[in-house]
Amino acid sequence: MSQDAAEQNIQMWKVKKLIKSLDAARGAGTSMISLIIPPKDQISRVSAMLTQEYGTASNIKSRVN
Repeated sequence: MSQDAAEQNIQMWKVKKLIKSLDAARGAGTSMISLIIPPKDQISRVSAMLTQEYGTASNIKSRVN
């Protein structure tokens, strides 16, 4: 097995392990989110989006929290 194939297999294993751990995570209502940022995406854009969503969500009254 070549080095590239071995590294690709390791990366696939890591992704599968991450997906399993995310699948097992649980939260109460909307108190927890999973955020996956694609490669080469700007962190500042995602941060601004989350800030905007937080402001919107704070105006919603929740029965859970």
